[in-house]
Amino acid sequence: MGHSGRRLTKGANARSGFWLIPVQDEEGECRETATEILASWLNTGRWGMIERTRHREHIQPGDRVCFYVGKVGAIVAHAIVRGPADTPVTSENWPERCPLPDYRVYEVPLEPLEGLDFRLERRVPLDRSLRARLEICRGKSIDRYWSWLVRSPLDISRHDFVLLVGQEPDE
Repeated sequence: MGHSGRRLTKGANARSGFWLIPVQDEEGECRETATEILASWLNTGRWGMIERTRHREHIQPGDRVCFYVGKVGAIVAHAIVRGPADTPVTSENWPERCPLPDYRVYEVPLEPLEGLDFRLERRVPLDRSLRARLEICRGKSIDRYWSWLVRSPLDISRHDFVLLVGQEPDE
């Protein structure tokens, strides 16, 4: 079971969910910041996930996703998923400045959510006060050792998603 209480199943049985997706800098010969990478993908209305990304096959049309950039320390964008992450990305439609890697990458079709239009300038810091309000952090350390929260795509509750995109939940 995912945190939101829905069973993680493939295909038509999956229900809409909420996801926190971390974005990392590209290291090595071709350097690109996480914000640059995210902007290049979102400007095409897509996000890319490598084949072995945890929960990739569970992210389904209708799900909401929010993107966390570690070096910024904040949620910087959110969107609604339009299709499954099952279309391989080719060199012709690769949006990043760095070249397409040797491993398989799948695109996740997206559309803006609630008028945000993928604006990266609106940031919601994932600071201690916000972590203290998240259901997924209850009973866990929020001061130290909270990197598990932003290590890979994470199935979260609607309550947590609403907070992470800078709104107040209906309680």
